[in-house]
Amino acid sequence: MNPSVPDRLTSAIRALNFVVLPALPSDASLAREQTQLVIGHLQITLAQYASAPDFETQEADDFRDLLTSVIQLAKGGSVTAAATSEAEKLLAESLKQSALQQTASLQKGLDGLLVALLVDGNEESYSHIRQIVIEQATHRADVDRRWFSLMGFDPEIREIMNA
Repeated sequence: MNPSVPDRLTSAIRALNFVVLPALPSDASLAREQTQLVIGHLQITLAQYASAPDFETQEADDFRDLLTSVIQLAKGGSVTAAATSEAEKLLAESLKQSALQQTASLQKGLDGLLVALLVDGNEESYSHIRQIVIEQATHRADVDRRWFSLMGFDPEIREIMNA
């Protein structure tokens, strides 16, 4: 029987806390700090482990929706047309990939299309696209802030989440 991922993470945290950290010399401040940083990352990974697939799927779905909208609105010259074709191909291929791979593919298609629109995109089309990109970025920033709230770096998000 193989131990589960949470069991392995818990074991690594325990080893770092009760074996490695106490064995480090008190004057090895950088080594102690880095060990505590690793412990913190492992604890957060353990806390997020069960929810990670849903988070990654939601992120991929958000980027798929955004790229679909951008493709529908993109109008311009030959550079935009070529980038739209490439984005459509990446969009179709992404359906066969894991959520993390989907997000990377969709972001690549989106980046290429947005750069192309700067080259020869229709001004009105670009204006609409810019607005939906800003809206989506605002949404993703909120989702990401909530996801990383366990780290405690963003005190305002706790207030927002508790409101």
